Amino acid sequence: MREAFVPRTRAASFVPLATPAASYDGPLYRLATWLGTGAIAVPALGIARAAIDGLIELAAQKTPAYTQKTLRDRAVVHVQLARAEAALGSARAYLYGAFADAWAHVVGGGTMTMERKGQLQLAATNAVHAAAEAVDLVHAAVGATGIRCEHAFQRHFRDVHVLTQHGFICASRYESVGRLLLGLDPEWSFFAF
Repeated sequence: MREAFVPRTRAASFVPLATPAASYDGPLYRLATWLGTGAIAVPALGIARAAIDGLIELAAQKTPAYTQKTLRDRAVVHVQLARAEAALGSARAYLYGAFADAWAHVVGGGTMTMERKGQLQLAATNAVHAAAEAVDLVHAAVGATGIRCEHAFQRHFRDVHVLTQHGFICASRYESVGRLLLGLDPEWSFFAF
């Protein structure tokens, strides 16, 4: 767009305003950047859910080449499925719990402390990486079906691993939160917001 005017009342600043207008005083704006971090995690959880559901559906139908048992009857698949479900469920609970706590805090008039920001960062980062772990377990369980274009498993694998590379959620954010937990100054600039 060129020469388009957007009124201030329809815009949100990416960085904290020095003197914010009253319209920016609500709880949604106090969460600021952290909503975006959480929003990156949610699709990863959905991808993992779809991969797990796909494995459950495939397990009764697929008998791996040169074998007698379906995936459903293989002990290794039982273990991989259970571990994937646990990784997804625990990551989801942590993410939703951390954001529910933060939301209740800001609705009550509180501001985002460094500790709360670290909790949200850790929950979101963990959610994406746990979702990738769940998809990896599913990918291992489905065998060569996981690389075939006619099945969604290859897309789930690729999509969840793309999310693990996002700057807001990549493995380096574990280091960022670890610094906070040890009382060190944050090196991740978004903790300033």
